[in-house]
Amino acid sequence: NKLFITFNETFESLPYTGSVVEPGIKVTCGTGDDEFELESKDYTVIYSNNVNVGTATVKVIGLGEYAYVVTKDFTIAQSDIQVVTFEKSEGTLKYGDTLVNVASTKFAVQAIVYSVDDAYKDYVSVDSKTGKVTVIKVGAEGDTREVYITATAAATDNVKSKSATYKLTLEKIDAPLSFEKSELTVNTTGSVSNTLINEKTLTVSYTSG
Repeated sequence: NKLFITFNETFESLPYTGSVVEPGIKVTCGTGDDEFELESKDYTVIYSNNVNVGTATVKVIGLGEYAYVVTKDFTIAQSDIQVVTFEKSEGTLKYGDTLVNVASTKFAVQAIVYSVDDAYKDYVSVDSKTGKVTVIKVGAEGDTREVYITATAAATDNVKSKSATYKLTLEKIDAPLSFEKSELTVNTTGSVSNTLINEKTLTVSYTSG
C-alpha cells in the first residue's frame, strides 16, 4: 500500500527560525475512493536538513502492514527575524570626548558596520568597525545637538540585513583655558611670554586691552 504525504498548510516556502522547522503533515494510503488517513501510530516521521535555508526533507516510514517509505521536500527561506540591539538606547557626549556603544545581534553575523547619516558628519566621526564616536563640533546653535548613530548587521544565508539606531546628544564644554602665570609685569620697551594651557586644543584668538 503506497503512502502519500500532504502538508497541513499550503506554502511556497517556510521562513528560517533559528531552530528546526517541522511543518505539520497528513499521511494517507491508497487513492480515490480507497484513500484513508493513517493514524500516527502507523508510521514514523523523520525531518532532515530542516534548520538552515535550503531544501529540507520529511520522510515517513510506514509500520506494520503499511511498510512503505515516502519522502517530500520543502523549502526554508531567508527570513527577516534578525535583531540588532545597542548596549544603550541613547547617550550623551561632550566635545573632545569619545564614546563606544557596542551593538549585538540575535543571530551571528560576519560583520556589524557603524555609521552616521551624512547630515551629521560635520559634527561626529564614527569608526565603522568599533562604533567609536568622536565629537568634531557641536555647532553654533544652542548648547546641545542630537545626532543618530546606526549599526547595520550584514545579511547571512539565513537572515536579512537589519539595522538599529541610537540617539546621541552632543554637549558643549566650558573652555578649560588658563595661563601659566596669572599676571606679568613688562617694561615699556620689553616683551614677555606666558604659556596658554589649552588641554582640549581649542581654537583661540588673542586680544589686548
